Formats: sequence, structure tokens, C-alpha cells
Amino acid sequence: MQFPDHADENLINADLAPVPMELRTGSMWSYAALWISMAACVPTYMLASSLIAAVKI
Repeated sequence: MQFPDHADENLINADLAPVPMELRTGSMWSYAALWISMAACVPTYMLASSLIAAVKI
């Protein structure tokens, strides 16, 4: 996996790095399922909806 030149090797590794776009397998339905499963109360509903809003699909 390629890391930026300015990345500190002590702070990043392949397990913590973001998944490249071509390897991501989530779809709109994955985010919808996450939102529905987290919507058990108002705080989790707000968290899930803000996460969906932050993700650029």
C-alpha cells in the first residue's frame, strides 16, 4: 500500500490507512442498513444520519 511522503511511519500502517476507492465494497444499501440498525434511540439516529450525510456516495 502506498502512503503519502509526509506520513509518519509510526502513526500509520495498512490496518489504519483508509481503504482505496477501488477496493471499497460498501454500497448505498450498506449505509442504509447501518443507519437503520443504529436508529434505536435519538442519539444513535442523529449519529447514523450525520455519518450518512458525511459519506459522499
